[in-house]
Amino acid sequence: MEKLRKADQILPSRAADYIRGEITATPLELVKEIRRGLFNRLRHRQISDRAYELWEQGGRPMTGRDLDFWLAAEREIDAR
Repeated sequence: MEKLRKADQILPSRAADYIRGEITATPLELVKEIRRGLFNRLRHRQISDRAYELWEQGGRPMTGRDLDFWLAAEREIDAR
């Protein structure tokens, strides 16, 4: 989750730095960096949504199974 927060802050900042000419990365490197950040955010959201669905299907247990649901969702998303 912390990586996602950083991506929310870093990506716009990196793009602005590039526009101002304060960045040495090539446009292709910058695009790749932004794509990685967006992909990671999308993947995290998909896993989160699926883990919630699995939690609901599992009877909404109050404690102790959150990691199980997360890992199961992660496996499903990565298998696609």
